[in-house]
Amino acid sequence: MKRFVAVGVAVAVLTAAGLSRAITFSDLDKPKPPAQPSDPPPTKAVTPGKPTPPPKPADGPTDTFEQRDAACHQNQKCTVDSLRLPWAKCAETAPPAKVLAGNWAMPHESSRQREFFWTIIPLKTGHGIFMERYAKAATDEERFALVDWCTANGLPTCADFTLRAILHAHWGDIRHPSYMRALEAWRPRGARRPSPFVFDLPIKGPWYVEKDTAGLLQVKHGALFGVNLIIKDRKGRQYNGPPSEIASYYAWSKPFFAICDGRIVRVEDHYDDPPLRRAGDLHVANAIYQDCGGGVFAFYAHIRKGSAKVKEGDRVERGQELGLVGNSGGDGLPHLHFIMLDGDYVSIPGRFRFEQMTPRGWIRRDGAPLEEDTYIRPVTEPAEPAAKPAAKPATRPKGPVR
Repeated sequence: MKRFVAVGVAVAVLTAAGLSRAITFSDLDKPKPPAQPSDPPPTKAVTPGKPTPPPKPADGPTDTFEQRDAACHQNQKCTVDSLRLPWAKCAETAPPAKVLAGNWAMPHESSRQREFFWTIIPLKTGHGIFMERYAKAATDEERFALVDWCTANGLPTCADFTLRAILHAHWGDIRHPSYMRALEAWRPRGARRPSPFVFDLPIKGPWYVEKDTAGLLQVKHGALFGVNLIIKDRKGRQYNGPPSEIASYYAWSKPFFAICDGRIVRVEDHYDDPPLRRAGDLHVANAIYQDCGGGVFAFYAHIRKGSAKVKEGDRVERGQELGLVGNSGGDGLPHLHFIMLDGDYVSIPGRFRFEQMTPRGWIRRDGAPLEEDTYIRPVTEPAEPAAKPAAKPATRPKGPVR
């Protein structure tokens, strides 16, 4: 059956939460919430030129929320003259600007710089012209022309920033020609900007990363690199019992867990779980949104009504149970829709520590993305002995997935 994936859920939940508003420097005076790969990600397009490396955290540990916040490059003092590029949601309040060496990107030192800035890069000669042209670009066509100019003049990060601005401008209309054009250009660029941090899986035991055969995750920048996680048996079935009963499905009501410590930004778990194979409204999916620190967020969607075990503002620990998998939103069967996001709620390739089933057995992967059409499990589970290569290897285990 064609799966109806709630690619618009992230937008609906975050907009409802008021998280998509522009942030101002005055917000810094507001109290904080209570304390509490080896392989590249798949893309459908290729952009010529040298790939842009992902932002690298500063030296030091990044195991905790506070460490990731302290390590992220946006929160560092500029050691050379630099260009600050804000999140699209903050562009009016904190536009692109030059920052002199020895200064902070904000008017004063703050560990919350990452809430305002997408990236901070060494200043180049062409950046002055870019800032002038960006300030004057009033239409989509003028911004697309600026993207081309940046690309031709060796300013790929400025080109990426301008594309993100176009995507943000058409956030609510994914069928707008400018949105679709910008998304097509952004897809391979975003693939080269994975999470700078490595996280655990949001599940326990073996699960299957479903293949997005319909390409529904590819139509919105908030879901590009998301995954759908389900449980399948040796016969490739998702259920054991009457297929018409939701309780027969292995993923139904299974717990999911925090991929790291952090803060809960938003919780929605009051929407009903519709009957099987009867997709509900895309914009009424239950979900939990977690701030992981360092400008990275985790989004857990399609959770069961009333199952959330956390509330907004809670501090959570790594591996803490957050809720149960459900069937809410625009979907037909129970599964966990999981996305890594940046501060603009743009989907980014995640990097995880896990084990993956291969023809030779379970192998460990560190700092790698989740690949579609594969079985995965946490590394905390004991690894099975590697099997001898089969004559005709297959990625699906022959026996029960354990």
